[in-house]
Amino acid sequence: MPFIRCLQKTLDNMKKIQYLLLIACLSLTGTTVFAQYGSFATSPYSGVSGLGIQPASIVDSRYTIDIMPAGFYLGIAGNYAGNLFSFDPDKYTYSMQEKNNLTSYMQLDLLYAMIGITSRQSVSVGFRTRAFGSIGNASAELLDAIYRNRSSATIPLADLYAQYHALSELFASYAMMVTPKNAVHSVSVGVSLKLTAGGSSSYMNFTGGTAVYDNNTGFKLNNAGGQIGRSENNPRYLDFRMGNAFGFGADVGLIYEYRPDIENHEYDMDGEHGLIKPLPDKYLFKISVALSDMGTNVKYPAANSNYTFMNASGNVDIHDLTMDNMHERALAGVAASATTATPDYAVKLPMALNAAIDWNAGNGLYVNFHALVGFSRGAGSAFYRNAYTLTPRYESTWFGVGVPVQIDQYNNVNVGMMLRLGPLWVGSQTLFTNLASNTTKASDISVMVKIPFLKTVKKDGDRDGVSDPFDLCADRRGAWGTQGCPDTDGDGIPDDIDLCPYEAGLLSLSGCPDRDNDGITDAEDNCPDEPGLPEYNGCPDTDEDGIIDKLDDCPMDAGAVEMRGCPDTDGDGVPDKDDKCPELRGVAWNFGCPEGYAYETTETTSKKQIPLTPEEQKIVNNAFNDVNFETGKATFTPPAPSLDRLSTLLKGHPDWYVVITGHTDNTGFSAKKELSENRAIAGKNYLIQKGISADRITTVGKGDTEPIASNNTEEGRRKNRRMVVTIVK
Repeated sequence: MPFIRCLQKTLDNMKKIQYLLLIACLSLTGTTVFAQYGSFATSPYSGVSGLGIQPASIVDSRYTIDIMPAGFYLGIAGNYAGNLFSFDPDKYTYSMQEKNNLTSYMQLDLLYAMIGITSRQSVSVGFRTRAFGSIGNASAELLDAIYRNRSSATIPLADLYAQYHALSELFASYAMMVTPKNAVHSVSVGVSLKLTAGGSSSYMNFTGGTAVYDNNTGFKLNNAGGQIGRSENNPRYLDFRMGNAFGFGADVGLIYEYRPDIENHEYDMDGEHGLIKPLPDKYLFKISVALSDMGTNVKYPAANSNYTFMNASGNVDIHDLTMDNMHERALAGVAASATTATPDYAVKLPMALNAAIDWNAGNGLYVNFHALVGFSRGAGSAFYRNAYTLTPRYESTWFGVGVPVQIDQYNNVNVGMMLRLGPLWVGSQTLFTNLASNTTKASDISVMVKIPFLKTVKKDGDRDGVSDPFDLCADRRGAWGTQGCPDTDGDGIPDDIDLCPYEAGLLSLSGCPDRDNDGITDAEDNCPDEPGLPEYNGCPDTDEDGIIDKLDDCPMDAGAVEMRGCPDTDGDGVPDKDDKCPELRGVAWNFGCPEGYAYETTETTSKKQIPLTPEEQKIVNNAFNDVNFETGKATFTPPAPSLDRLSTLLKGHPDWYVVITGHTDNTGFSAKKELSENRAIAGKNYLIQKGISADRITTVGKGDTEPIASNNTEEGRRKNRRMVVTIVK
């Protein structure tokens, strides 16, 4: 590693390398080239690997659980060219600027773990250590003295700075999808909260003055001004011993995805609808914005060696210089001129803005553009250097490769490679650039081991939306409601146990239909559209007379079988519906009325027919016996003793009313109804002459419409030519 070789050379050639170079070596232990895991940090497969750039990356991940036991990143970059991997001054080549800068970053990740707690929420925890180092505004004369071990005339010190900071962090992250998981425009947000513990810190900033370097005596300062300080723990390579310097930090991020074909990724499984397939990339492009390392300062206690100095003109002794005494040696060169001893001092976190856009070109091909903008936060505070990277890449479930092309704030252009090989992630942002050149301005490497648990779609062999563990018919397509078995008629009853698989039915009837819901299948129901009884094969018997309604002439009234289900109140064998005298036992030929009885009464008056004594009934029945109408006419010649007896009966009962109904046979002219009514009126007029009030008499003409005998015989025609009298009250 560059630091080990640099440190070894320092120990072997103590007189040839000075204090500032040691701080430069320390800087190699650890601001970043791009991001600690390259373009894969914004990949759909990033999981916990993307937390350093975007805390929202853990949600809608390809993993249900993602564990990173360990990861490591080391990067260094500057604006002057040299062979950073050769420490032989005779072989070292470089070109220098007026102001030369060198920054570096190291990160060690331990035990990152992420879990998706729902389909739209994820949490993560982890621990990491970071080290930042930088030298800035170093003059060409200073570097010439360092790399060539040359004594110099005058070395300008104005604006020269060197700093180092190592810290550890324990963090917890939460991310969620704000929009529904099937939204075309998807938005996710995330936050990481960090407890930061400072390990060690050292800094030196010059505001003015000059120095002269001598190979034998080291540095001679002339009127130097600035600040110098360190933490209570001496800065050492990978010295992360936690003292009592703490702070709090936070990362926040937002991801927008445009997913125009999201409906093509939806599926149903085990009764859940609108699920989203986890593995295919759903977005056409996504935009990521995050702000990292916001928060409080890491405040270090006083170490009795933190000073502001002015007009310092001391010597920096480099004989027997070690990592433990180099700060004190440097301090000795300025302490005599120190004006202020600073007690506690604070180091700010290296806040940065990460913005990226990722385009999904299809078939596993992507193009990513990422911008890292670091914010300088004052003396002694670490910072990221700005970098802009374009990375085409290919990705599948267990393999990925990307070729990042980057330009940084020093105008370095670097080309590298990132590889994802199952659980192993390796890469370098500067690989190809360094392989193609004998000199370099930047170098980096990242390595990570992961234990990912991919999201999967439950196995569904017959593709019916019922996963195989729940599918009772895994070789045939079915439905969730029937546990994966086919249900042709869609009634929720599997065909295997459905006695009517092509007609939707009821579970209680083994899948057969019952249109009238009477508990009898349509196939066995003689009346499938009317609720009925099992004993009548599904037909109804509304009046409960034992005769089904469709065979019952009187379905609403209980009756006898011989009456076809109709009642016969008077028991004369004529059902009430056909009986003109339902309460008087009669004969069928007279429509259920007694022989000679005027049944028409119920049709002509609302008054009720009254029972008569035999003598009274005889008078009524024989009322027209002495009346002989002329043929085809309604006239007769008085007297009419039978009508006289009827008038006498009516006079004795003034509350009685009489109905006279005339009938004819079917012979002769057509105006039979008119003739029969006129004859009834003739009888009415005779009774009026005998003193009976007209309003007590009703007349009806029936013509030949209601014969009581056959008109085919003379005897039958004689019976049909009749006048019927009915007494009502």
